[in-house]
Amino acid sequence: MTLLPELFSTRLILPEEACPPEWIEQYNRLRSAEAVLVSQASPKGQRVAVSCLGHLLRELDKREAVEEVVLAVQDADDASLPKVGKYYIQYFICLFRRSGGRTPPPSDHPSRPDVYETVRQVTYNELSPANLNHQRAKKAALERDGYRCVASGIMHFRAPQEMLREYSERYQGQPILALECSHIIPESLNNFEGHDKKTHETSAMYSLLKAFGYPHCFYELNGANIHRLQNILTLEKNMHEHFDTLNLWFEPVGNEDSYQYQTCLANPLFGLSVDKNEYGHGCIVKLGPNDNLPAPSREYLALHAACCRVAHASGAAGYLDESDRRFEEVHMITSSDDLDALNGRLWITAF
Repeated sequence: MTLLPELFSTRLILPEEACPPEWIEQYNRLRSAEAVLVSQASPKGQRVAVSCLGHLLRELDKREAVEEVVLAVQDADDASLPKVGKYYIQYFICLFRRSGGRTPPPSDHPSRPDVYETVRQVTYNELSPANLNHQRAKKAALERDGYRCVASGIMHFRAPQEMLREYSERYQGQPILALECSHIIPESLNNFEGHDKKTHETSAMYSLLKAFGYPHCFYELNGANIHRLQNILTLEKNMHEHFDTLNLWFEPVGNEDSYQYQTCLANPLFGLSVDKNEYGHGCIVKLGPNDNLPAPSREYLALHAACCRVAHASGAAGYLDESDRRFEEVHMITSSDDLDALNGRLWITAF
């Protein structure tokens, strides 16, 4: 990890290009606190937590979100700043980071009709809240996204035959694979039943989103709405893993009606691409609607992108990965309780 930059900047477009003085004051305070922690060789987790606060101020693109972090920093003494940073890592960074704990797609039962054969029968009614589920969301997203992974361009192996033929002719030698349904804001945000700890965590995450200027997320994503098509991307398995671990994100570019995004990878060597000029790190992709199938939410993708930028700039992404590896060296993950232990281990040992 690198130290916070000396000069404060923000992604917000502010009048007369001026930041409120209290923002700069609190940012400089974080820089000083970080320098003290480094000079004292304090635990890495504490330095990452303070750095996270500084990069939240730099990377969040809503004024109310920046002001929420500024107030939290103002209210804390220097000794408490790592705990404040920990809170944002736990309930913002870890909201989007799914450490190998994605909810797997439903398995295909032998008696189940082949949904891919009837994928073009997707109707608006199927996407109404009463009918939403993981499988229907995947079916609709495949149609909307042209049976292609939006990050790599790889085609789904059960795409219509004409599409498969055109793909094979254009991208000779490129793979045809099974694609997956990826939630931008994860399904875990619906943990309101049967587990007090998970209910508390879910409530805390929604509270933070509300404070950051996204109060509508609860109503848009509650219950089966978590599967609404605006919250779904079609991704190849490896790209899905990179997206879930904050190593892949999509930066909005141009105006909202253009539906254009720049594909960003933490390491340009991650993942596959059928054509480096069309897909992969740095390429501009269009994630738009298709007939009555709505596009992925620009707001959700921008929030995920901000989370990824903060996680990598602060060192939180690498620190969480390191914590996972240490845990996995001595534990076999066989249940959801093991995953809870893995995700909680950082907070037990680092502060």
